[in-house]
Amino acid sequence: MTKRQGENIVPPSHLPRRRLLAALPAGLAAPILPRPALAQGYPTRPVTILIPFAAGGATDVTARVIADYASEKLGQRVLVENRPGAGGGLMTLQLARAAPDGYTLGALTASPVLVRPHAVADAGYDPTRDLTFIARYLLAPQPIAVATNSPWRTYQDMIGWARANPGRLRYTAIAARGGAHVVIEMAFRRDGVRAVHVPFNSGPEAITAFRGRHIDMVAQSDYAVLLDAGEIRILAETGPERLPVAPEAPTFRELGYPVSPAIFYGIGGPAGLPPAIVERWQTLVREATETPRLRDLIARLKMIPSYATGEAFRTEALRDYAAIGDALRQMP
Repeated sequence: MTKRQGENIVPPSHLPRRRLLAALPAGLAAPILPRPALAQGYPTRPVTILIPFAAGGATDVTARVIADYASEKLGQRVLVENRPGAGGGLMTLQLARAAPDGYTLGALTASPVLVRPHAVADAGYDPTRDLTFIARYLLAPQPIAVATNSPWRTYQDMIGWARANPGRLRYTAIAARGGAHVVIEMAFRRDGVRAVHVPFNSGPEAITAFRGRHIDMVAQSDYAVLLDAGEIRILAETGPERLPVAPEAPTFRELGYPVSPAIFYGIGGPAGLPPAIVERWQTLVREATETPRLRDLIARLKMIPSYATGEAFRTEALRDYAAIGDALRQMP
């Protein structure tokens, strides 16, 4: 390096950092950070996971296990808040309107995501544009079940009686205009059945009513406690796959009904969540599904562990969303 007279040259390595950055072109002066650094400060305060149904049901208890695991890994509290109402639509609307900063997430379930926007004119959200699908963690059967002392031995027995006794069959699929409710009503309409749906805010409430013989048939994910106690006979499965616990019960697809959706539980957020935060929660959900605590709980609930990342989760959910919309438009 040549030194002109009167010039004091300082090697670049000795320049103060601020002066060195100022001397660089604008595009080079900006620090280049690895992608994960975008979320290094997250979370700096508690995160809340909203639940669309009342406490005690399968959605609630499984999401709480994920929240506990995430809280431990993040070093920050992850709170769970139950926001029941409108068949899960109230919470889903609140989630869609939340700030996309990763501090408000929610449990995504089939009823409010797949059905409600079609069934209710003023749902206030569109799952194709207003939600981020972070990760699915299980698939939930929703079998149609009756009491073990019921005279109906098969699904067709029940349909035959209900057709001959209009308005006398009382049943619950929990949420009014939820996934199971709409799918069953489509089936009943095809078969010329008129029945009375009794809505509840949670699975445990429906179980109490079923045990009290206030309803004749139940279709819900929270069926394990009744099956383990020997209190129900499963007549059919509204989803696309037969149940290992009742392999003789046909699926709605096999019965020829137009819709037989896979009922999912997952974690999501409002549209526009930063990719680094989405990836972080995908990792947390995947790791949580591998823990004995969540695996054992899913097994006790007689559900199916099924992890899927955001894109696969979204694609499969929106495929069923479109199918349900088509079927509803064809209904009289």
